[in-house]
Amino acid sequence: GTLGAMENSDFKSAVARTRESTDPILRMIFHGLTHVHGSLQGALQVAAGQEIKRAGRFMVLIDTCITLAPLLGLLGTVTGIMGSFQKMGESSIAGAMTEIQGGIGEALIATAAGLGLAILGVFFLNIYNEMLEKLKFDLETAATNVEVMVTKARQEGFDTAAFRRETATRNA
Repeated sequence: GTLGAMENSDFKSAVARTRESTDPILRMIFHGLTHVHGSLQGALQVAAGQEIKRAGRFMVLIDTCITLAPLLGLLGTVTGIMGSFQKMGESSIAGAMTEIQGGIGEALIATAAGLGLAILGVFFLNIYNEMLEKLKFDLETAATNVEVMVTKARQEGFDTAAFRRETATRNA
């Protein structure tokens, strides 16, 4: 694979293998191997940051749903209880009992629905969070491996700056 190619100082093959990849780790490696300005470590950090941001783009949406679900449930509770009190004021309690029970039932359903959605959302948020943490670890590990292999290649006489310029010219 890609790491095997880099281990053998075959960076052209590594770039070719990572060029059109949809894998976030391979995209980071491609960016690190083909950057023109700055340091390798800086290029890998920027690329890793972009991949983490891309992977976590739905976290805000999930978190917002978790926050809003109980509030909407509470709003339903308040309107249901208000409706019950309104019915009690319009007629005798005995005459409005069915409508009062309906308002209280509406309040309880709204509360349960809001809490249920929030609980379900927390479950998915935790799964998504765990996946994001694994991605961060994998990106850090891959970046370290790339740095080690590029350093080894430099020590063996490989001109990484010339390679990056050549690759940038081909990509332009």
